[in-house]
Amino acid sequence: MKNRYVRNRYFLMMVTLLSFFGIVNAQTLTIEDCMQDAVTNYPLIRQYHLIEQSRAYSTGNLLKSYLPQASFNAQATYQSDVTELPVDLSSYGIVIPSISKDQYQATIAISQQVWDGGVVEAQRRLVKGNSEVEKQNLAVSLYAVKERIIQLYFGILATDKRVTLLKLTKENLENSKHLVLSMINNGTATQEDLDLIEVELLNVEKKKIEQASMRKACIRMLGLFIGQSLSEETPLQIPTVDHSFSKEIKRPELNYFHAQNSVFDMKRKLIDAQNRPRIGLFVQGGYGRPGLNLLNDDFKFFALGGIKFTWNINPFYTRKNDLRLIEQKRYSTQVQRETFLFNTHLELTRDEAEIQKLEELIKKENEIALLRTRIKKVAESKYRNGIYQINELIRDINAESQAMQNKELHDIQYRMKIYHYNHLHGDN
Repeated sequence: MKNRYVRNRYFLMMVTLLSFFGIVNAQTLTIEDCMQDAVTNYPLIRQYHLIEQSRAYSTGNLLKSYLPQASFNAQATYQSDVTELPVDLSSYGIVIPSISKDQYQATIAISQQVWDGGVVEAQRRLVKGNSEVEKQNLAVSLYAVKERIIQLYFGILATDKRVTLLKLTKENLENSKHLVLSMINNGTATQEDLDLIEVELLNVEKKKIEQASMRKACIRMLGLFIGQSLSEETPLQIPTVDHSFSKEIKRPELNYFHAQNSVFDMKRKLIDAQNRPRIGLFVQGGYGRPGLNLLNDDFKFFALGGIKFTWNINPFYTRKNDLRLIEQKRYSTQVQRETFLFNTHLELTRDEAEIQKLEELIKKENEIALLRTRIKKVAESKYRNGIYQINELIRDINAESQAMQNKELHDIQYRMKIYHYNHLHGDN
């Protein structure tokens, strides 16, 4: 009795585990999860980290400009002439030493920037702005991945619908086959009728193989995009849709254009900073011959320090053209932005018309599908009573199948168009 209890408990545990793993393996995918996972798994996303690293390194290098700057210099020279007094005072007992024509000097100079006119700060802002442009450009590329997921996801859903409808067609043909068999037994149908049904069943099986192969390829591609190993039977949830036509566009391309305009503003500020004077402190120490006293020809240590004011006026020569170049690039970016918005509005207008058309088609196709089902049932009755030939019955079965397929595929196409419309807006 105890052994039976243990066996039953073990059996229940195994059933529970198998059921759990079955649920995990059959987990239904949603299009939102697929789009998010595809972006996260896309190799290009690692570029974000590289952009941030590059910005940190460049900013760190710029901030080091605020640290004291030190330099070492050594030189040995020979001069063709040296400074001499133009008078001879030897008659008065005064001997003026002569300066050697070979001179030597080794110095260490330390300088500290006090005010650089705002150049380093402007450069730091420009580095940050350029990094933002790179990030927004990367966001544009990653956003395009979502469109590929939309096409792939709804392509799989369309394949699933075709397979479902093929199963329904097969079921109708199987029912007709049983009807033909019973009529053959009663002597009211021929073997040819049965053969025609068999041909149609084989055609259905052939189409199912084609759709299964297509789904297998698409589900593998989807698995690669989202970084998961998906089975061929992985179910996909049909997304619910609710749309409203809006003209506001929130695409990442607009953030990219805005980031570029910000960079142009930063470049103007950098040009202004480069035209300002600079103030700094300096100290210099050294050893050489002569030292600071030119009349002493011995090797001496020396030191000096002070404040330095410099103003480089060379940037003024090119300032006007530099600003013109910036404005030219700003205008070019504005043209690109307007072109993007124009093309996007064109696509939105086209999608709006397509969505409205599909809404009307689906309404009519619902009615057509109901009528085709009714016609097929009448055809079965007519064939049973000898009024219809088998070809006429097969024709009505196929017509019902086609009507159902049109309705279901247009429904999938309608949902895909709404997702594409939202994607154009920047809502995905």
